[in-house]
Amino acid sequence: MTRINRNFSHIVPREIESDMRFVKFLSLRDLMVIVCLVMVSNNFMGMVHPKLQLLYFLFTILAGLFLVMPAYKDNAGKKNVEVMLLILLKKRFIYYSIDDPIEEEREGIYFDETKTAKTE
Repeated sequence: MTRINRNFSHIVPREIESDMRFVKFLSLRDLMVIVCLVMVSNNFMGMVHPKLQLLYFLFTILAGLFLVMPAYKDNAGKKNVEVMLLILLKKRFIYYSIDDPIEEEREGIYFDETKTAKTE
């Protein structure tokens, strides 16, 4: 039996953009990246010594899996390849200050006291 929406409101899905997952961390796009990586490595297989070709192939697959896995807690929502690119492309000679919330609170208190003292 189908349920009828009596108030005639539109039902909007919550997730419009969702990836199709094969495993907990492996989406269709990630699988395609690994397949492309294996195809490229297969082209270079002739440059590898015949006794090491199996190890080369396994290493390529494991490296591809590592790159598409999600990063740890510090970089949640990013994949390992994105974190590696961020680290490599980081501007090393620019200083970014990290503000201390306790220090900001103290400065705010002192600023408010001097502001009220001047207005009175």
